Amino acid sequence: MSNCNSSGGLLQSLAPEDMLRCRPFKTSKSCVVYDNTVEVYGKNIASTYNIGTWNVRSLWQDGKLENVMQEMIRMNIHIMGIAETFWNGEGDFNATLPGTDEEFRIIFSGGTTKRKGVAFILRDSVRTAIHSYYVVSERIISIKVRAKPVDLAIIQVYAPTNDAAQAEVEDFYEQIERSVKECKKSQDCLVIIGDFNGKVGDVKEDDIVGPFGLGQRNENGQSIVDCCRRHNLMIANTWYQTKLNARHTWIAPDRKTKNQIDYILVDNDSFG
Repeated sequence: MSNCNSSGGLLQSLAPEDMLRCRPFKTSKSCVVYDNTVEVYGKNIASTYNIGTWNVRSLWQDGKLENVMQEMIRMNIHIMGIAETFWNGEGDFNATLPGTDEEFRIIFSGGTTKRKGVAFILRDSVRTAIHSYYVVSERIISIKVRAKPVDLAIIQVYAPTNDAAQAEVEDFYEQIERSVKECKKSQDCLVIIGDFNGKVGDVKEDDIVGPFGLGQRNENGQSIVDCCRRHNLMIANTWYQTKLNARHTWIAPDRKTKNQIDYILVDNDSFG
């Protein structure tokens, strides 16, 4: 397991704008979808599990992991998908938030250069609901969650940027293809979350892209739409009506350029 050095003080008090909690978008057989969170109904009908995704831009710095755990408690998130951990290797370990009795399970998959990396951070209350996990690469990891009436397969991703080599982008989507096929062996409800590094735009397209996206579609955005079409997925946060100035999930260092590049893709078959 890599050195997950994150035992220092908390670095910040609030999650970024892409983690804002919203009202329900739509109800499915197994979950409620928000613009950037998903609520899943567990086997116990009284239990719900809220899911989020966050590009943390490294968990390597002291205190960053604790910051994420603190924000999960504040926003009542039970399952958090993480992009850009910057952790090497792969592993599964437990951690406690300092000063509390809150315990977490962290499952991660990284590379060899302290770049990229994906993970799931799980609250103690959902431990018994996690059936299994599947490490794919430094860009893709998945878990299977027990739910009613069908289980839920959640895939967390971190896609190549728009200026990456085409071969790297193609390899990434081939990995998603294999992951989806693995999930489809059973009747799981499929959800793919994470930083897709692409813009799908604000033009409605079939049952895939809703009218509440942002900007114009780029090449990586088209790859996302093509993936959704192959697997009958909808881009949930483009169907949730929000003000234009609240749709971005990424802000450039200049604090002026804002884009929507993080998405929740949900199995259309689960809605009716």
